[in-house]
Amino acid sequence: MFLDTAELRIQNEEILTLDYWKSETDNLLSFSKKPILEGSGNISHDKMEQKVSKIYYDFDSNRNKMELKEEDEIEQQAINKLIQKSRKK
Repeated sequence: MFLDTAELRIQNEEILTLDYWKSETDNLLSFSKKPILEGSGNISHDKMEQKVSKIYYDFDSNRNKMELKEEDEIEQQAINKLIQKSRKK
């Protein structure tokens, strides 16, 4: 959505500023009924990094497990096809 907006603005030779993107982000959050942070928040950058690192680590671990499971299923299907093919001979 943001890239489409940027592309259209460039085609129309409109200026892209940080204020514009802040406003567009706020509009998207409002439209999605999500709260908009007022001010600078109350958590330090370091604490945010620690929290986000943990969340990302958990996400990445789950994603890797899911990818491995999908790969195992694909390999098992291939093995089953080979077994069925060899039985037909």
